[in-house]
Amino acid sequence: MLKKAIWIGLFVVLTTGFGINRFYVNVQANYWETNSQAVQAAYEKTTMTKANRVEAFHGARSYEVVYGEDKLGNGLIVWVPFKQDGTGLAIDEIHTEMTAENITEEAVRGIMAKKNPKLDILRVNAGEFKGKYVWEVFYKDEQDRAFYDYYNLKTGALEDTFKLSLQ
Repeated sequence: MLKKAIWIGLFVVLTTGFGINRFYVNVQANYWETNSQAVQAAYEKTTMTKANRVEAFHGARSYEVVYGEDKLGNGLIVWVPFKQDGTGLAIDEIHTEMTAENITEEAVRGIMAKKNPKLDILRVNAGEFKGKYVWEVFYKDEQDRAFYDYYNLKTGALEDTFKLSLQ
């Protein structure tokens, strides 16, 4: 009887694990496909030869932002926008910036550290704000209030700050 219960328990655990795995794969499939399409577009439409990561940006317009390098190892950031109707990526509207011609993510983190070393920076991502390419910084202060800061990609100047907390 104990042997039968062990087999039934093992079957239930394995079946449940398989079901959870299939659910996760189905939920994430569209996300992974969109990332792959953005990387492929960056390879085809720019000088990028190596993609290091892909991040989503959602503002007035949504983008897949691909961070990578060209064949000489120079850093690139490629914004691949979504179509206005939301039916996929607008491959023909790609924007590319060389990281050497702009301030870096590390420089933005430095600006934030000078602003207040106690800030908890949760994310720094390239994006677009009011027609300008920016670094978007999502952070919390000492009172656990959440903020978004937008820094000009070229100059590092603060474009705007949004406070999310109701306090």
